Amino acid sequence: MIRCLLVAKDQEVVSGVKNYIDEISFLQLSNVCSTLEEAASFIGKEPVELVFCGEELQQEDIDWFYKILYDRQIFLLIAGCSKHQFVLRYHHSAEKASPDTNFDKFLLSLNKVYTKLLVSENLSNISQQQKFIFVRTNHKLVKINLDDIYFFEGLKDYTKIYTTDEKFLLTLRSLKSFEAILPSSFIRVH
Repeated sequence: MIRCLLVAKDQEVVSGVKNYIDEISFLQLSNVCSTLEEAASFIGKEPVELVFCGEELQQEDIDWFYKILYDRQIFLLIAGCSKHQFVLRYHHSAEKASPDTNFDKFLLSLNKVYTKLLVSENLSNISQQQKFIFVRTNHKLVKINLDDIYFFEGLKDYTKIYTTDEKFLLTLRSLKSFEAILPSSFIRVH
């Protein structure tokens, strides 16, 4: 179940999003807020995975709000109504829905969010349980115990992994991809 929050002043947007949410079994509308400040306060108290934000809100306010959501790994979708057509697009994403978004396209967008949430949840569960990672280096797959890792060094698309045996492994994998699978005992410092 994806818990949703709706932030909009335009009643057409509110009723349009509510109607669509009612049609989707894996969505639950937790609250409707009229301001981003009210929504930020609600997110501080209640868990939410997805926020629908009315496009009538100021862009700089939405940017400020997006930073709060990004830190908490909450998805933000912008919603609006134009000539009785529902518009939905990702904030800060290359993927945008066309102005004639219908329920099928709405559902397709939400399926993408649902899939990303499931993958993220599964990766974090796996990393909590495993005490090792596999890394491809020098055309071999190497198993590294997490307790043997001193630190990671990011080099654009590559990462150096420094281990207790005073050597490092170089792999064609970004530091960000390691962040997604490592337990919380690993901290990014820069």
